Amino acid sequence: MLIKPMDFFSYDQIINLLPYDGNVYYYGKVLPGNEANFYFNELYNTIEWRNDEGVIFGKHIVTQ
Repeated sequence: MLIKPMDFFSYDQIINLLPYDGNVYYYGKVLPGNEANFYFNELYNTIEWRNDEGVIFGKHIVTQ
């Protein structure tokens, strides 16, 4: 599989998509669709996903 290098540092064409309170930059497609699906499925099926847990004001909270 041939992977072409990505250029994340050419700032001449990157635009902040948020109007205020933060920065979001869209770099376009960084992987072909089939490769993105492969990585998504690998991560989804191999990471032991759990809900976050915490204690807030003495009450145990589990996120959904």
